[in-house]
Amino acid sequence: MKNTMKKIIVMVVMVLISTTYATAQKGKAYHKRKVHKEFYQSLNEDQQAVLKENREFRKEHRKAFKATLSVEQKAIMKNEDLSRTGKKKALKASYTSEQKAMVDAHKKEMKARSEKFESTLTEEQLKQYKKIKEHKQYSKRKHKKNKE
Repeated sequence: MKNTMKKIIVMVVMVLISTTYATAQKGKAYHKRKVHKEFYQSLNEDQQAVLKENREFRKEHRKAFKATLSVEQKAIMKNEDLSRTGKKKALKASYTSEQKAMVDAHKKEMKARSEKFESTLTEEQLKQYKKIKEHKQYSKRKHKKNKE
């Protein structure tokens, strides 16, 4: 009887802890979306148009880059035995010099576009934008660290 009560108590505590944790994670995601939405809404029409144009530019680059992939590179992308990070590493290792140049040119262009966009922001918008970028960088480092 005592063992059964202990098991029930442990199970109830575990459920409470997991529920609390899940709620906290949901709150973080909600806050992140709220911050992004507030930032986007603070932009004028021209600034929003620049962001949309940059998104389209990235999509077009991705489409053009995928068109350059060899059969072997496509097989790497479809390999279910590799993690997302593993696929990325294997794919990068297989880039041709043309693909490397294409990626480098795209990075430079996106950096220039980003700097141009930042120059149109007010001080308050720039603070929000840098906070969002900083959070993204932190999340990437944290995710990368957890994978290793």
